[in-house]
Amino acid sequence: GLLSQLDIDPGAVRWVPSEGAAPGLQDLVAGGVDIVPCSIPEARSLLEAGRELFLAQGFDATSLEQVRQRAGVSNGSLYHHFPSKTHLARALYLDALANYHAAVQPALRGPPPAAEGVRALVERHIAWVLHRPEAARVLNELRSATRIEGQWPDWAEINRDAFGALRAWID
Repeated sequence: GLLSQLDIDPGAVRWVPSEGAAPGLQDLVAGGVDIVPCSIPEARSLLEAGRELFLAQGFDATSLEQVRQRAGVSNGSLYHHFPSKTHLARALYLDALANYHAAVQPALRGPPPAAEGVRALVERHIAWVLHRPEAARVLNELRSATRIEGQWPDWAEINRDAFGALRAWID
């Protein structure tokens, strides 16, 4: 599935139920879900098309119609999954952030000496950026596009587990 494609350990993902077996896209864009399990082909196509176009043209220069055409889906499918361009950008950003957290957090397991732990974090960060340059660009370029109806995602909640692991490692 998607977790395997993204090289994410399923145990590193915080799953939030949503009247079904796994969270849906609306749960993700509402915040509080670390990754969306896009088994829905249209949703995955929209995410991929959005990422490609946002990174090639920029968020402001990309229209939802361009995303829809690139993904090859209907208007109904587009707006069912992503009511706005900002919802799509938030989903992409949160997906990339969850992937990043899953990649670097294993460096915090165990009690290594400080220098060794910092080195492991930096190595994992660099490896992730080199292995996932598009996801790294999403984190760098799309954060400002994640505000929906004047509301930012709850960054403290989204980063809670990652920052908690870092605090526990420091202590």
